[in-house]
Amino acid sequence: MTIDNLQNYIDEIAIEAFNKYRIIRNEAVFELAEIEIYLKDAKKGIDDIYRHDRNEHLESLKEYQHYSGFDICNGNKDKDIYCGILVRGLMNESEAIYGPRRVKYGGREKSPIKIEIITNESSENRFQFYSSEINSNVIFKLPRVNLSNKISQKYFCEPQKLQKYLNLKARYLRIKDENFSSNKYLAESREIWNAILKKLNS
Repeated sequence: MTIDNLQNYIDEIAIEAFNKYRIIRNEAVFELAEIEIYLKDAKKGIDDIYRHDRNEHLESLKEYQHYSGFDICNGNKDKDIYCGILVRGLMNESEAIYGPRRVKYGGREKSPIKIEIITNESSENRFQFYSSEINSNVIFKLPRVNLSNKISQKYFCEPQKLQKYLNLKARYLRIKDENFSSNKYLAESREIWNAILKKLNS
């Protein structure tokens, strides 16, 4: 699968996830604000080198908790598709929470917060990728952050494969308005500025 085709395929998964999933956290309902997608689909020739090899990712509508936070398992066991969606941020009308550990763990002790994944029954597509205006229905498409240097070094002898997954824009981010830079928990805000500048200069 070409890089462009892979990007389009991942984009479709992301849009579906933003529309489909809702998270109940401490009894409050949130929408997804930021996610990263990790995927293996052998039939389509997709084998993300940065994906954690977890059988849980074959499941669907299931939480997989780990040190960094939690994933929404979005796979398909019958089709042998592994898909983990790392939840990096949540938002609702009253607050926005960024940082995967802050989403899942709370308090000084960083105790796990109970999470429930539910689905939105509406078939409406509210979201679109950033083109010019910024609002809470706009999604920025960015490179993933904190990828393993060990994995990158391992695949240095396979530059095409490394380049494909290292630079894949599989991080998807919503912000409420232009004041995003004031949020200290928003990782790599430089990439948001780069996306805005690229559009302004095109």
